Amino acid sequence: MSAWFACAQFPLDLDLTIVDQVLTEQNIMHRFTEEQGHQLLWLLHPNDRPAVVSLLDQWRQNGLSSQNADFARQGVGLSLDALWLAFIAAPATCIVVLLGIIGYFFTSYGLNQNFHLLSAANFFPIQVTAEGFRFESAQAALVSGQFWRLITPTFLHFGVLHIVFNALWVWVFGRKIERVLGTSAFIILFVWIATVPNITQALWYGPNVFGGLSGVVYGLLGFIAVWQWRLPDSILQIPKSVIVFMVISLALGFAGVVDLLANVSVANGAHLGGLLSGIVAGLFVTQKVLANTKNR
Repeated sequence: MSAWFACAQFPLDLDLTIVDQVLTEQNIMHRFTEEQGHQLLWLLHPNDRPAVVSLLDQWRQNGLSSQNADFARQGVGLSLDALWLAFIAAPATCIVVLLGIIGYFFTSYGLNQNFHLLSAANFFPIQVTAEGFRFESAQAALVSGQFWRLITPTFLHFGVLHIVFNALWVWVFGRKIERVLGTSAFIILFVWIATVPNITQALWYGPNVFGGLSGVVYGLLGFIAVWQWRLPDSILQIPKSVIVFMVISLALGFAGVVDLLANVSVANGAHLGGLLSGIVAGLFVTQKVLANTKNR
């Protein structure tokens, strides 16, 4: 677990109300203490430091004043500065979302212009023939060294709503987890909860074209659900209503309701594989956290 560390020092008589407000809006765990004639700003997660330092630099240039309400708007707006701060705070999450968006355009081009590109990214290689196309062995492709196929289907998206829905939930869940685990651990988690859903979907439905970050979304959901169950005092929390909504969506997908209403083919195997892989990862990591806490 992360330990509190001092990030910045301020004069004792300086009003830091606006600083506290903006950091709270940004979901940055922090606290203030008074020591040796100064106010100290403490952070819990090292990943937050670059974003906080950048914000403080901006505030110092404009004057730290509780009457300057523009700071709060800058913290949550869609300005370039806000986007940069979001990237600094959770770079891996931002890259995953960006790759998903790129994957949407890649998929659209592959379906309409160059089927070979789609074949290169799909779990199952696709051989174009005079009669149409056929799927080749994924096992043979993996044995030959095409290991990227375990991950690349995650970034393929087949519609605007598909990528918007997935990107939104990855953004919401991913940032929370990355801030707690750190970027390196989050990347490892992502590889796990991306690979398992793709394998599950391939085994469940056989050779087909599939893709999307939804398996990762359910993996992140499962991880957070276990985390807040086993570590209820942690900052890594989401409303229980969100968990219920996502589980109901999963059940409706298996029942065929989503396919019928949205006229799409839902990758139920990937969703289930993602949820289970996230739960397994959550159990493993929280066990490590609890063991380390007990040994202190």
